[in-house]
Amino acid sequence: MSAAFVINYREATAGLGLAPSDPADFQLLLDAFLLDKAIYELDYELNHRPAWVRIPLLGILALCR
Repeated sequence: MSAAFVINYREATAGLGLAPSDPADFQLLLDAFLLDKAIYELDYELNHRPAWVRIPLLGILALCR
């Protein structure tokens, strides 16, 4: 579902200057936003549900591969 969203977003916004047109630059930007979100989720879980910390940690590890 995420991949379909990104593909359609890129098609719908092509040429508008809202995101990098180069696929590598777009992927780098997307990865930066995903990492930011995962770090936010890690902080939340550490402060509210420490037993759930594994979930955002797995997301961060997946982004770093």
